Amino acid sequence: MLRIWHGWREGSSGLDRNMVLVGFKLRHYRLIPLPVPGGGIVLRMVFRGALADQPVISQLSRRFGTDMNLLHGRLDAIDGASYGVLVAEVTGPPTGIQATIAFLHSSRLDVEVLGYVPPSLRAAG
Repeated sequence: MLRIWHGWREGSSGLDRNMVLVGFKLRHYRLIPLPVPGGGIVLRMVFRGALADQPVISQLSRRFGTDMNLLHGRLDAIDGASYGVLVAEVTGPPTGIQATIAFLHSSRLDVEVLGYVPPSLRAAG
């Protein structure tokens, strides 16, 4: 496990990272491949090291006027370093959503767009 963690911690992609990040499903969401006005975007974010201990989510809401619906999360430590995986639906004005994604990338988080949720499914919950 230490070898896998070292590669993942240094930001490698591919098999090492996938071995650490497996194991969750979005059971109640039907994701679509393209955004729809008024819908949400579902992101998977990976926090490593010091970022795992920062209030990133609350910063996003305050700075960009977006809301985050937390769908899945896991926090842990490997080899003494914190890491976390968070899946969230982000809603709000399109400019706020784009600024949220840009901020996450600039914070050196791994961010992946998993898909989009149409407004009709969001309202149904």
